[in-house]
Amino acid sequence: MTEIYDFAIIGTGSVGSAAGYYASQKGLKVLELDVAVPPHTQGSHHGQTRLIRHAYGEGGKYLPMLLRAQKLWDELQQKTHRDIFHQISLLNVGRQGTDFIENVERSAQRYQLPYEKLTGEEISQRWRNFSFSNDYVGVLEEKAGYLNSEIAIQAYLDLAKEIGVEQKFDSAVQSIDFQDDIVVIRTAQQVYQVKNVLVSAGTW
Repeated sequence: MTEIYDFAIIGTGSVGSAAGYYASQKGLKVLELDVAVPPHTQGSHHGQTRLIRHAYGEGGKYLPMLLRAQKLWDELQQKTHRDIFHQISLLNVGRQGTDFIENVERSAQRYQLPYEKLTGEEISQRWRNFSFSNDYVGVLEEKAGYLNSEIAIQAYLDLAKEIGVEQKFDSAVQSIDFQDDIVVIRTAQQVYQVKNVLVSAGTW
């Protein structure tokens, strides 16, 4: 009898590796597929670090997701004792009155995020390698920092493997076909049947 997975994930970078772990925590039978062995150079996660900031210039609608993500990164670090998050503060700089910098400050105020607003001159005095006139302002977000993204991906994959997630790396997906209630995924090596599929393959 052909094995049917509850959930297949195609692409196990920062999104896919997390999805596989949390889906398995919900009791789902999970299959993880990737074109190479993650973390690797062929995904949007490529690179050792990624910034994480909460006072967001792109708009307040992202804040609940960002704060939830930060909580999950912190939990992953505590659970695995790996070097994942570094709180080092983050400085956003822009011309006074621009939408981006105004959104950063508004979101910090709305969600009570600790921050410091600086004039261009204050930025230049504090960080001598910068030189800003006073038509610029800065918002220094104290609890922002950076993630060791490749370490985080490996941590999620290791946890998933420990609890029984099937991982098939170096398995490029050739086709995805929908047949009634089943999704058929073909790789060069095998054919899989799944109930649900998440494609998190990035731009590659």
